[in-house]
Amino acid sequence: MQPQPRNPSSPTGVAVAHTDLAHRFAGNPILRPSDVRPTVAGLEVACLLNPGAFRYRGRTGLLLRVAERPPQTESMVSTPVIDPAAPGGIRIVAVARTDPQLDSRDPRGFTWKSDTYLTTLSHLRLAWSDDGERFTAEDVPTLMGEGSLEGFGIEDCRVSTIGDRYLLTYTAVSAAGVGVGCIETRDWRSFRRIGMILPPHNKDCAIFEERVGDHWMCLHRPSGIGLGGNYIWTARSPDLIHWGDHRCIARTRPGMWDSERIGAGAAPIRMPR
Repeated sequence: MQPQPRNPSSPTGVAVAHTDLAHRFAGNPILRPSDVRPTVAGLEVACLLNPGAFRYRGRTGLLLRVAERPPQTESMVSTPVIDPAAPGGIRIVAVARTDPQLDSRDPRGFTWKSDTYLTTLSHLRLAWSDDGERFTAEDVPTLMGEGSLEGFGIEDCRVSTIGDRYLLTYTAVSAAGVGVGCIETRDWRSFRRIGMILPPHNKDCAIFEERVGDHWMCLHRPSGIGLGGNYIWTARSPDLIHWGDHRCIARTRPGMWDSERIGAGAAPIRMPR
């Protein structure tokens, strides 16, 4: 056996093989935060990320995660939260950086008076393209967090096409934790909320687009506390709502690029073999 070439930039020192399976699009980025209008006055779009992709009536659609926040200042840390009683359905939580009860060391969120908040509030918004390369985002959110289990927003949607319907699995975030919600649509204008199908802590759920035997299947990522980790699991369901037969199929690898966490991306694609 020939020795493998060394690669100093690799954690293992072994060169990584490159294939022609995929190439980065030369026109990246296809969308920027400046391309998307904020939900309400006083917010800015901080980033666009983790879209679900699909085809509908000959067009390519993306369901973007749009993360928003108020402009930050040197004296205050602030974030939006869902509040149906507030104007526009969004309330701003603002805390002085000198407040002794504030812990803002983590850039993803902060703790104040024993409560934890994210630094941004995310919603899902459609963007459309006729050629799969140039996308235009809609001016208003398509889906926003609703209810007590989505008070900190909804994130990171996966889209599975099953017949003439689309199943959207997304991360539902609230003070109660991070779980997997599900929504169904057929026309991308009316939506039926199925609710939380996998409880906290869980995310990165992608549903197979056809049955495997007599059941539907999904990939998901529960996160263990103590033992376990951020691994990929499978689950089975008779009705796409109730899930069981959970099995761990892939784990993180110490010292490799996936040492911290792994999770499913798009809906699995059936291959000939």
